[in-house]
Amino acid sequence: AGDMAIEGAGVKFAVRLPVDFCWSELQDLRTWNWNAFGLMFTTPYNADHRVVVIPFGPDASKFASVKSKAEQAFFAKHGKSGGRSSGGTGKAEIPTMRVSMGGDGVGISCGSMGSFKLAHPRLAIGGEARSKPIETKLEGNVCTLKFKGGGVLKATLRDRTVRYELAAVPQGYKSPFQEMFVPFNFNQGGKWTVDGTTGAYPLVKGGAKLYQGNGSRVAVTDPNNATLALKFSVAPYVEVQDNREWGWSIFYNGFHLPGGLRNWSVNLSLDTSAFARKRLLDKFGQVPREFAGKIKSEAELEADVKTEAAYYKSLAFRQKLAEKGYKLDSFGGLAGEGAKMGLRKTGFFHCEKKTVKGRERWYLVDPEGNPFFHLGICGFAASDDYTNVEGRQDAFEWLPPHEGPMARAWKDAPGSWWNSRAISFYKANVIRKYGSYDDAKMSERFVDRVREIGFNSVGAFSGHPAAVESRNFPYVTFVPLGSPKMIPSIRGMFDPFDEKSIAEVTKAMKGCAARANDPLLIGLFLANEQGLEDIPRAVPALNATYAAKREFVKFLRKKYGTIAAFNAAWNAKEPDFKALEDKGLAVVTKPAFADVRAFTEIFLEAYYSLIERNFRANDPNHMLIGNRWQPGTANDEILCRVCGKYMDVVSINYYTGGVDRKFINRIYKWSGRKPQFWSEFYYTSTKESNCSPASHDLETQAKRGMAYRNYLENGADLGFLVGIEWFTLIDQAATGRFFEGQNGERNNTGLFNVADRPYRDMWQQMLQAHLDVYPVWFGLAEPWKFDDPRYNGKGDATRRCSIGHPIAPMAVDGKQDGYPLRPPERISSSRIVMGRDAEGLEATFKGAWDKDNLYLLVTIKDRTPMCNRHSGDRLWNGDGIELFLGAEEIEKGGPMLFTDRQIMISGAKSDDFFVPRVAKQPAIRSKVVPTADGEGYVLECAIPWSAIDWTPVENATILFDIAIDDAPANADRKVQLMWNGSQRNSSDRSHWGRLTLVP
Repeated sequence: AGDMAIEGAGVKFAVRLPVDFCWSELQDLRTWNWNAFGLMFTTPYNADHRVVVIPFGPDASKFASVKSKAEQAFFAKHGKSGGRSSGGTGKAEIPTMRVSMGGDGVGISCGSMGSFKLAHPRLAIGGEARSKPIETKLEGNVCTLKFKGGGVLKATLRDRTVRYELAAVPQGYKSPFQEMFVPFNFNQGGKWTVDGTTGAYPLVKGGAKLYQGNGSRVAVTDPNNATLALKFSVAPYVEVQDNREWGWSIFYNGFHLPGGLRNWSVNLSLDTSAFARKRLLDKFGQVPREFAGKIKSEAELEADVKTEAAYYKSLAFRQKLAEKGYKLDSFGGLAGEGAKMGLRKTGFFHCEKKTVKGRERWYLVDPEGNPFFHLGICGFAASDDYTNVEGRQDAFEWLPPHEGPMARAWKDAPGSWWNSRAISFYKANVIRKYGSYDDAKMSERFVDRVREIGFNSVGAFSGHPAAVESRNFPYVTFVPLGSPKMIPSIRGMFDPFDEKSIAEVTKAMKGCAARANDPLLIGLFLANEQGLEDIPRAVPALNATYAAKREFVKFLRKKYGTIAAFNAAWNAKEPDFKALEDKGLAVVTKPAFADVRAFTEIFLEAYYSLIERNFRANDPNHMLIGNRWQPGTANDEILCRVCGKYMDVVSINYYTGGVDRKFINRIYKWSGRKPQFWSEFYYTSTKESNCSPASHDLETQAKRGMAYRNYLENGADLGFLVGIEWFTLIDQAATGRFFEGQNGERNNTGLFNVADRPYRDMWQQMLQAHLDVYPVWFGLAEPWKFDDPRYNGKGDATRRCSIGHPIAPMAVDGKQDGYPLRPPERISSSRIVMGRDAEGLEATFKGAWDKDNLYLLVTIKDRTPMCNRHSGDRLWNGDGIELFLGAEEIEKGGPMLFTDRQIMISGAKSDDFFVPRVAKQPAIRSKVVPTADGEGYVLECAIPWSAIDWTPVENATILFDIAIDDAPANADRKVQLMWNGSQRNSSDRSHWGRLTLVP
């Protein structure tokens, strides 16, 4: 269809697109738990077309049909013109609250304050602390959740109160848990409150735990003093966290409700009585605080025009590279080096593997046949620097007019949705400098600038800038997939078994032919940060409307033959296989775990083969360069193996401090030894920028550049990394990027700040990295290392220890008796993996084994010993130890296997332990006693081998690691040491050490 119209409440408008280009859809989004209707238009990515929005009224006669005052006010404001918000400093919009029931939680929309979601409860069932529902059914304001073990929970929304009722108690039920995330912009003056205790959300990361304790009223107050409060009918144990400690820029509230609870309610309220708009930015788009490079006047911008050309010329990348003996060809590769290395000239970018000095190395080769390390920049244009000003115009000192040269600072063309709502202070400052903003001229200016420090290509999310052609600048893009049926519980993934979706993807990918002969195109990504790790959980929970679920049931029918065999394996009571299609299936047994893993491979085969087959049919010349996985997604052997069969390059959005060589090498081997792109990363320096910090925040811009240099050179040294992409060209808007509303991401991601100034100290380090990367990549030089413990670790150590049989009868009493006369293993304070300072904390341990138990004696030096006020699945939050044990496939990294165990043992009380993810707690014994000097404690334990479903044999080796958790008096954990692994030990077995059982 080319025309679609909407009419309601006396208003009618049409959307008109060229008929030959448009696929139109009208959808009821309640199917995906969103109470809205959607108009979607799919056009070929290379189509030259425009969208026309045509208003029809309203006229005066229609106003009578408008009943509500809000609707009347809307039409009075917008009138026949269709209207749009004006620029300038309008009156503050006081937040109002709207509450809606969804399939994953209760949505709380608070206008200019932002949007929140109170997640539906998860339940502690057996050994799993936070079991997710296996089936969800949304009917109006009632959501019914079904859990494993027969659990049924109903959430009902009435007015502004959510009532929860556990209609059927699951077997092994202990307690419920809920959570709510708080937008990161609250770090600019926001506060949290739990009953009578209040604290600030910190600007810079300074520790994970902001508050822990019981309270029935939990509130969040934004920088403008609007307060959203949650009043629980029973007081939960509340956690307020800064999740930057775990690499996620967001704040978090966790609500641990009392054990055995079956009914409770949460009342929601919004208090705006103290609302007062806070001035956020000056006329240049800068925050009130001082920082290096902050401008004070337009004269400073005008002065930059006179000096910047000389600065960029002084960087002289080509000249400095020539001094190292290299010249660049027309595509940015090393001219003449390809012939020396025996690389092929194909006219297109491709990858080749060579053996250099007995070592395998991959090279990205440009169309002239020369080595080319992809040094790309994501978002190669003004994009994330736009911010949404709607409803908060008065929070800005100045907004540009909609007329004259400054009109270009508003997003998109006049009359479009965002043109009245989103502006770029960056563009406004460029207009102040040069008098105008021209996209084509600016993209050429950007290329000329970044080439001077060695960047050589356009990364993802950049479209097709004019400078790609005019400056012969290589680029990447995405494959077109059309609008296939998505699986909402797997982020970014369509149903690869759905016939209509297969046809849609097949049709859309014919568009690849348009660029099949473009030599500047490096390759095409498939997607970005899909939640593929959720496939094993999500597919069993689908209903019969999804072809993937029906295919999964076919798989089960074929494997088991009879429903009785299936029921026995899955611990189920289903009448027939047909009944499996329309209900959620609980994965609680080892065979079930194996089945969903096996089907995951079938699912991924269908997905990757469909795309690869259609791509090759339309474009035989270019590379498929992967899905831009997050590291947690990539940590899966099945995914890597299947992807490696079909992709030319594996791409990972690898955000990290130091390069974890063990992890990255494992991904390489799992993928069939395919080359890699690290397709997204950045570092921040809040103190020397206009923006907010991310998880890897550094003191200065110079150190920000050092982190980049460390990342690039140590990655290139691996031999199979062939490119990276920095995120982004320009800093994100200091008041949040536009498409995420007023709570959007606002980080110091750019090479340029809001005033169009490069971060010169960082650029100097980047320039050096780009000069060094080729000798390192070729194996001719050692990589540079950042002298910072967060960035210079190799991550490839595997510690090993051996234990023997007891030499006397074992009594778990905290004494040395019975342990073999072997020197103990030491865990020094340098093994800190969580916290800021481990000074004064260290440990030693020794062990023994017999046919029944593993015995460990751990001596811990601790200035505040035996402080742990927690129990159950929260024992990790105070003094104690965590053990990590696994006897299956010990060389296999990645997620924990079904029989792997994390065992938490209290350092404050004997026989106090907890094992997550088990149906029944094992019979562990422990004893805690203070050391004689009072500066520590001894913890002895006996772990039955049945806890890991394994029978010990002499000289066998198992996976083993031990963490030391430390808390000060009357507080929660501040520090964690780890014998071998990392902070990710509880979800990733890759870094566990080895324990050998000798006679």
